[in-house]
Amino acid sequence: MKKYPLYILLCTVCICFFICCVSSEAETLRGKVVKIIDGDSIMVKEGKQTHEVRLWGIDCPEYDQPYASFARKLSTKMLKGKTVKVVIKGHDSYGRDVAVVFYDELNVNEELVRQGAAWVYGRYCRDSICHKWEKYERISRTERVGLWAGKQPVPPWKWRRSKK
Repeated sequence: MKKYPLYILLCTVCICFFICCVSSEAETLRGKVVKIIDGDSIMVKEGKQTHEVRLWGIDCPEYDQPYASFARKLSTKMLKGKTVKVVIKGHDSYGRDVAVVFYDELNVNEELVRQGAAWVYGRYCRDSICHKWEKYERISRTERVGLWAGKQPVPPWKWRRSKK
């Protein structure tokens, strides 16, 4: 008889552990975009807390790189002052939330690629959705949209390495 309450307690602990693990995988926040840092970095205010968010799976031109202002202006147009859903995929070495951002039904990360404002960042973008984004990047390149209108655009990760 004494083993029964222990069994219930053990099952309860296991269920709680499972729920915590599953919910942490798809952490989500909703908040207002209060600042556009650059094309792929924003500040989102949720309640009294402000989160710095780096858009996952893409990389926009750096500040001193051609088309950086194009990417920032596009992000500003889509996001500034808007309430967004932020699906956190992880955190980077700077403590930022790395996430996919949605405004209504619009996937902002994807839209930046479609509009020629970002590269798909193959080093980190390995989910199935990345194949779709890579297709959009190829279309943007072919149609010379956004940064693809420039002569031989240099990916930001190579640009950063050349500046060190």
